[in-house]
Amino acid sequence: VLAVGWGDPRKNIEFLFPVLEWLRGELMSPPELVVVGRCLTRVHGEQARALPAWVRHIESPTDDELRALYTAAAVLCFPSHAEGFGRPPVEALACGRPAIVADYAAAREVLCEHATILPLEAQRWAMELHAVLENCESPDSVRARTATWLERFCWEDAAESVLARLQQT
Repeated sequence: VLAVGWGDPRKNIEFLFPVLEWLRGELMSPPELVVVGRCLTRVHGEQARALPAWVRHIESPTDDELRALYTAAAVLCFPSHAEGFGRPPVEALACGRPAIVADYAAAREVLCEHATILPLEAQRWAMELHAVLENCESPDSVRARTATWLERFCWEDAAESVLARLQQT
């Protein structure tokens, strides 16, 4: 299970700890939680609390390492309180991995039906995560069902759109 954004309180990674604790007690092969990110006190304020011993923390992966983490994960969990867009779920889906995402303001608009969007209720997350882990969707299947939708998230197209908008003013 991958979570991106450790250190930023808005990302709400700590929400996952009791969810994963419950799953660790329920499953024969308990999932490992890999958390990516670091706390920058000048940006995020006070330091985040210590991670549980069973959590693997990767502070600053390279782009290639992050892609490998997305690709190797069974699922991305993204319990963010607020996002302007929410790039990590899109990146996970592009790597062929499912995403379970909090119902932040832009989630439904950006992710549509391609990610599982849930309210921040630990029991619902635990049940959904259990189902995803038990019935792992293949990366090829995730890519096939999201390919057309993912085409709209292209850096070149975004740059062209911004440039066109700036030229109008």
